[in-house]
Amino acid sequence: MRDPNPDEQADIEIQNTPELPTLFPSEEKQKHRLKGWFRKPKFTKQLTFTKKFYPALAFIGGFSWDVFTLGRKVYASDLFILLAYYLGAGLCLYLIGREAKFKGAQYINLALQFFMGGLFSALVIFYFISSSFLGSYLLVFLLVALLVGNEFMEKRYARLTVSWMFFNMSGSMYLNFALPHMLHNVHSIWFYLSSALSFAFVFLLSRLSRLGAKLWPSALISGLLILLFQLNWIPPVPFAKRSMAICREYTQNELGTFCKIEPSFWKVWKSSESVLHHRPNEAIYCFTSIFLPSGINSPVAHVWELWDEDKRVWLSTFRKEVPLTGGREKGFRIYTYKRNLPAGKWRVSTENENSQIIGRIKFRVVEVEADYALKLRNIVLD
Repeated sequence: MRDPNPDEQADIEIQNTPELPTLFPSEEKQKHRLKGWFRKPKFTKQLTFTKKFYPALAFIGGFSWDVFTLGRKVYASDLFILLAYYLGAGLCLYLIGREAKFKGAQYINLALQFFMGGLFSALVIFYFISSSFLGSYLLVFLLVALLVGNEFMEKRYARLTVSWMFFNMSGSMYLNFALPHMLHNVHSIWFYLSSALSFAFVFLLSRLSRLGAKLWPSALISGLLILLFQLNWIPPVPFAKRSMAICREYTQNELGTFCKIEPSFWKVWKSSESVLHHRPNEAIYCFTSIFLPSGINSPVAHVWELWDEDKRVWLSTFRKEVPLTGGREKGFRIYTYKRNLPAGKWRVSTENENSQIIGRIKFRVVEVEADYALKLRNIVLD
């Protein structure tokens, strides 16, 4: 079969080639297509579904930022930023209560949500750092619940009863944290003063409000916080425990501070003894590393307690106070020791001058003979 004439082939290709669509449609056609796509029910549902996760994403982002920017060391700027959050939230509640009408008034609830979120986020960080046992963590869990709830509370903040409760609790926790820093003192009077000042602020807002709202839930919050303080369930801010250990054979030299523990075969990560094989007249040490802000002087005590199986109570066997001066970046290390511990359940609590628990460690003593072979390993104390 002969090859087609090049001219004829060109004619055939031109005739059989369909008209190609324009690769770059006009601007008017583009707008029309985009509008149609955004109006599709499927896209609208996806957008609505995605919006549900905006508060959670905002919470995770804000909390992560505070984790990296806030720490044990608190600067004056941190306290003033938190004060701005607190006063900003109070101003928003005043405007809501007065039914303020001005350009941008529709964003008051959103602004209140921002201020409360910033305050709760920081409080969770600071109180978590100072927590050391289950009772104190309960308050932190409550703050976390309020922090998460804050992300979904924009519309409910218009209900002043709920808003005042949130504001009263955040104010009490903020002032309880800020006053010891400002006054360089950790006396328990500051907690009661913080609760009183915060409730007084809420009471003033209720007097200025034109909206009917109940004040007794805020009073209940103040009473609950005082009860938790009496139960020793309020973390002892601004103290922060870094570490705590039970060990033996303490040594200190130019390389650092060391002691020895009997390691557990299934708790290789632990740097303390939980089951202690105690030889006669052997010294058993308790170490606590604590951070305390600059300018604060406070005695700290180790309290050794033995569980009485008959009376079902903890019996104090030894208490030793050590004066502490805050400000050291890496914190301070205190230690006490005892010999000839009776067999049984033991615990050592690190307490401040208000008997608030900064840290606590539990262990069990098993009495052994003097020639009992122990396989010990060195640990470095913080």
